[in-house]
Amino acid sequence: MSRDGVDRRFVRPACHGSVPADPPIRRALVRHGCVLCGTTVTTDAFTV
Repeated sequence: MSRDGVDRRFVRPACHGSVPADPPIRRALVRHGCVLCGTTVTTDAFTV
């Protein structure tokens, strides 16, 4: 479980895979985009 108390998954917008994402990872993805496909990431890409 992440520090914010909620586990989230990052669903990659263009390549459609998913991985767990804690708060620091979520912030980095929103700031820099998907490291695998380069697509812009919004907070909508994270599911509980």
